[in-house]
Amino acid sequence: MSEWFSLLWDTIAIICITVIVMAVFIFALVLAAEDAIWKRVVAWIIMAIFTIAFFNTFRWAI
Repeated sequence: MSEWFSLLWDTIAIICITVIVMAVFIFALVLAAEDAIWKRVVAWIIMAIFTIAFFNTFRWAI
């Protein structure tokens, strides 16, 4: 039962982190659509940081 409970919490954590990362990606894509070049650079930096964080999360989960 304890292993099942732990697996449930890990699954909930992964789902929450995935939703947060997707929301940040949508924000970054909207920011990247702007005309100013600095906004595009900031958007790419945000996407790069969150991509690394996202894959590190799955490495932690495994």
